[in-house]
Amino acid sequence: MAQLKIVSDFVCPFCFLGEKAVEETFQPDDIEWIPYELRPEGSVPLDPNSAYVQQSMKQSVLPIAERLGVDISLPDISPIPRTRLAHIGFYYAKEHGKGNDYFVGVFKAYWQQGLDISQSGVLAQVAEQIGLDAHSFLSALQDERYAKQHEEGLRQTESVRAVPAFFVGDRVLQGIQSKETLEIARDEAARKDAAHPSASSTDSCSIDGC
Repeated sequence: MAQLKIVSDFVCPFCFLGEKAVEETFQPDDIEWIPYELRPEGSVPLDPNSAYVQQSMKQSVLPIAERLGVDISLPDISPIPRTRLAHIGFYYAKEHGKGNDYFVGVFKAYWQQGLDISQSGVLAQVAEQIGLDAHSFLSALQDERYAKQHEEGLRQTESVRAVPAFFVGDRVLQGIQSKETLEIARDEAARKDAAHPSASSTDSCSIDGC
């Protein structure tokens, strides 16, 4: 069972920046990524050159990135890409034991390489880089099984209003978190599990509620 569940979207800069502390605190096998669409199909597209986005990058994202030592830049792709297809690809990667690598790879493709992650060819490149077969991956993007898995996953996040959201034991942490905060939550959850092992799988907050 995953020690940490993260509700996240690829085009959320704080989700990408928060990955550094996650990587330093948890082993990949202890992490479960849960896809979230900030702007699903039908919602108003967001222009990366809008005053809102530019101000957020300048006042919040870039200062945090500098403090963390993370290279990040806003891609010049307008509108900001939808992420449904990228999330569908995640479920294929997860099925093949590459879910964590895929999530991090797509993050880097967008925020560090400036690639349009709404494009199947770009996603296939990420898949190939982490050891998946590109042709099989492209087929999976059109496979209704993975689309249904994504829809089911989204239903689990209906109570989530902001990302990233971290679920550690019975704690829910909203927004980017420091390594120290995640370590405290991790160790607290481990102590509770040790004290009450029979309750470890049921007495906790999940993305379905508490």
